Amino acid sequence: MRELHVFKCINILKLVSSSLLGRLKNLVKLDVYQCFKLVHVFEEHVDAEVSLSKLKEIVLDSLSNTTHIWKDGPHQFISLCNLEKLCVYCCPKLRKLLSPKLLQGPVRLKYLDVIACHSLEVLLGHEEEQDTEMAVPFLRSLTRVSVYGSPFFEKLECLNVSQCYKLQNVIEDKKGKQEAASVEFPCLSSISLFQLYRLKSFCTGYYTIEWPSLERLDIRYCSEMETFGSGDQVTPQLKKIVKHESEGQETVITINGGDLNHVVQNHFGPKATTSEVGPS
Repeated sequence: MRELHVFKCINILKLVSSSLLGRLKNLVKLDVYQCFKLVHVFEEHVDAEVSLSKLKEIVLDSLSNTTHIWKDGPHQFISLCNLEKLCVYCCPKLRKLLSPKLLQGPVRLKYLDVIACHSLEVLLGHEEEQDTEMAVPFLRSLTRVSVYGSPFFEKLECLNVSQCYKLQNVIEDKKGKQEAASVEFPCLSSISLFQLYRLKSFCTGYYTIEWPSLERLDIRYCSEMETFGSGDQVTPQLKKIVKHESEGQETVITINGGDLNHVVQNHFGPKATTSEVGPS
């Protein structure tokens, strides 16, 4: 089976059991829509070595009762290493999107779209306890790209996160300060953050993030945003930030490759100050 489309199965509570998962080794696309009672997309742990390494696209839409994609967290042999597109729409009870255990090896993700997931607390989570010999911790690996040689999200071009009312950080690192390190998003050219009313920052990790291709950054209705990241942000191509101040009215903040954290601190959140902006 290469494609699985599930549409308006309003009474199912689980979609993929361990027995079914073993028959989905060739799955390329998974589309789940309007399954209003579905709690977990993948219900159980698996006992055998199973991989979803051929899966390229996941679309989850209007799953009003889904709290987790995986019931108890993914098994160590599950891999989404070829996933290119992940879209999650209108899943108001979903609390966690991706786990580090799913991201073993270089991920090919190009398109990530998350809209109207009002209970989402962590988009890209960090697991505190993990065997580094078996699976490199997600954020630790991300900050040491040159050492491990397997950068995550290296092909991601567009990131859109909107209407996730509980989300405080897009990328969360709970280990605090680490040794000097950097991470690069080489292909990411556009970021849109919309109606994230509790968002404090994009990333909490104390490391430099390089955005060599970032040209457009939209930050709209993120009134609690205090900074973009805990470390330095390198944005040589970013000329402006689009800010939505009132209904139907946009302002543009000129940055021209300057200090992104400084601009966010001055123009967004409770400590924002008034400064010059240009017309959109």
